[in-house]
Amino acid sequence: MMSLQELASEPRLILALRLLVGGIVVAAGWGKMPRRYELLRLIRDQAYLPHSLARPLSRWLPWVELILGSALVVGVAPFWMSVAALSLFMIFTGFLIRARLAGFDELDCNCFGTSETSQRTVLLIGRNMVFIVLAGLLVLAPQSSSSVPLDEALMVVLMTLGLFTAVQMMRGALQAAGYRREVQKRRELMNAP
Repeated sequence: MMSLQELASEPRLILALRLLVGGIVVAAGWGKMPRRYELLRLIRDQAYLPHSLARPLSRWLPWVELILGSALVVGVAPFWMSVAALSLFMIFTGFLIRARLAGFDELDCNCFGTSETSQRTVLLIGRNMVFIVLAGLLVLAPQSSSSVPLDEALMVVLMTLGLFTAVQMMRGALQAAGYRREVQKRRELMNAP
């Protein structure tokens, strides 16, 4: 039977873990990006942070998750990115445990940007514990064989962020155009005889 250290040093497993953990973190950041107001409300109400801290956190957390996850996927500083992912998962799990101890049986965690349905807090904690184990295995893994040159990785991260920014700008322009059409329709209705 392989020890945990031997298991964590298997190159294919390291790559799979990096892609999985990085993908989870990217998905969380990507999902939160268009729902930052909901994230702000959640951080302020359930994390009990003052508005002066909640607002910048709701703006920067999705970007941090996108950059962190992208860096893990492409292999930029995999040890430190694994430590950062593990830290994020532990912090989020701590908030979930605190919410459960405060009596919240169900929670709109907005973890992946969806807050339409409440989920059982115990299940969210269990899911995050799996994330912690996966990220913990990455922290234990030797990283030298799974990293890529910094300039190549930086280019991939910048291209990903550029693409995401372009999509968000296009989405905003389409929403603004729809809003302008709606305002125009209302004006026409108000001015109709």
